[in-house]
Amino acid sequence: MFSEESEALLTAVAAQAGVAMDNARLHRAAQAEIAQRKKAEEAKEFLIHEIKHRVKNTLGTVQAIATQTFREAPKAERTAFIARLHALSDAHDLLTQQNWSVVGVRETITRSLAPFQQRDRPRFTLSGGDLQINSTTALLLAMIVHELGTNAVKYGALGAETGKVAVEWCTADERLKLKWSESGGPVVSAPARRGFGTQMIERTLRGEQGAAKFDYAPSGLQCSLEIRL
Repeated sequence: MFSEESEALLTAVAAQAGVAMDNARLHRAAQAEIAQRKKAEEAKEFLIHEIKHRVKNTLGTVQAIATQTFREAPKAERTAFIARLHALSDAHDLLTQQNWSVVGVRETITRSLAPFQQRDRPRFTLSGGDLQINSTTALLLAMIVHELGTNAVKYGALGAETGKVAVEWCTADERLKLKWSESGGPVVSAPARRGFGTQMIERTLRGEQGAAKFDYAPSGLQCSLEIRL
């Protein structure tokens, strides 16, 4: 027979042993979960880099095909097409860095405008919150901003030394609303026909249940965009 003191001691030891065993099981389970998560992260990283590699190869192939196919086309058209591919490639690079999850509107716009920027004289004013958007919206936004920048160089404010562009954005009613305002360039008038870039923006946004409005004010193009989030 054990004394009451001995029974209490044995009960305490057994309880401590049970706690230790439970802790050991929890520790092993936690270690296994960590190892599983690490493997999943490694697999995800491998997949993302593989996608990036394949996208780069695909875009390179498209560029080669386009160069061969458009060899009789005007140089300006070939140059514009290649520039659009590069803009798309830059957008893919940004998304890859963010693991194809979400990216910031400001960073997407900044990258898209980089080819039109000047080191010694800023030409763009960006205003808006650092909103997060999904990969589909980011690709669409990058292509649209690139087209607006290209058109501004060819016909608008960025074709003049004093030209500037203000870009503002916000979200409302589950839509990204962006305004592109040019100033300091040549006097603007509505074109006799829509250019390819303008048509692409309008049709793409319409297909995504968005909208585009172009106001050819004499002082500079004003473009209002809505992109469904």
